[in-house]
Amino acid sequence: MTPPPVQIAYLLLCHQNVDLVIDQARALASAGDRVMIHLDRRAGRAGIAQLRAAFAGRDDIRLTRRRIACGWGGVIDPCHAAVDAICAGC
Repeated sequence: MTPPPVQIAYLLLCHQNVDLVIDQARALASAGDRVMIHLDRRAGRAGIAQLRAAFAGRDDIRLTRRRIACGWGGVIDPCHAAVDAICAGC
């Protein structure tokens, strides 16, 4: 019996450079995997609006609803928000 294919879920914790985030998420999802994106709350509304527009209607690339302001060392809360969002879609 052949085992089912492995599907990977990527978590992108992003602070800025939304254009690069879009490119990276599309590249990761192109192999059939899933991507969850947390954009730092300090990145502003224009960044999240750009991400929402880029991934509208896609089930393989999602954005966390809860955005948290965080620095490079404060990634625990954003990780929890992303895992909660992933599990809500299970």
